[in-house]
Amino acid sequence: MAGARQDQTVAIWPVTTRAQAIQLQKSADAGHQPWLLDPMQVAIAYAQAEWHVSQPNVQRISATRYVARLVPNAETILTVGQPVETGSGGIWVIVSATVKRL
Repeated sequence: MAGARQDQTVAIWPVTTRAQAIQLQKSADAGHQPWLLDPMQVAIAYAQAEWHVSQPNVQRISATRYVARLVPNAETILTVGQPVETGSGGIWVIVSATVKRL
């Protein structure tokens, strides 16, 4: 993302801007919040934080998409991404969350 603006929106959770993502990446590089390096853990943490459930039903449906089923007639498709570094050392963030009625 060379030349990307620091105030550019890159995610909806746990940060929103590129500048915030860079700081979070630096924190993870220093060994803090290792769960940010696992996209499933990020999806679970998002569901827990946003919907206040302790054990959300989250399943992987592709490399960057997860489904969270929190109520009987709806599911939320979570898209994750790596806004700073890619690969095993890059943090994951929630890029979008789309509710789908069943």
